[in-house]
Amino acid sequence: MSVVVVATIVPLPEHRDAVIAAFSEAIERVHDEDGCELYSLNEAPDRLIMIEKWASPEALANHSRGVNLAALNPKLAGKVSGAPEVIVLRPAIRSRARSDRCAAALTGHRMRNQARLWVWRGAHLRFGEYMARREADAPGRELGSI
Repeated sequence: MSVVVVATIVPLPEHRDAVIAAFSEAIERVHDEDGCELYSLNEAPDRLIMIEKWASPEALANHSRGVNLAALNPKLAGKVSGAPEVIVLRPAIRSRARSDRCAAALTGHRMRNQARLWVWRGAHLRFGEYMARREADAPGRELGSI
């Protein structure tokens, strides 16, 4: 079962760029670790949020004890307000079809669920183009008549 982790890091304002640079260096190496499915640094005005997804609890444990994280810690010393807040999550609802659709929308991969619904990035834009073509072919047609 996959494991999702959310870590909140609060950099000191004068070291924000250095903290982001340190994570940028580590991210590519962490992506190469066995079991890493996602390792993404995101930002808010006053904090950085690392979102991670690991193939198993064992993969997360190996990452936690691994050289990449050990190499990152000294680069952050004195540049963050304290230890990161790390939350390991577990699914509240186990709905595979919904998870597949969400994963497809987030990653841009086309997936087909049991309802035969195709989901991909930009689907709403393609639907708008489709509607514009239909309007050009038959002006005045109501949306409900599709």
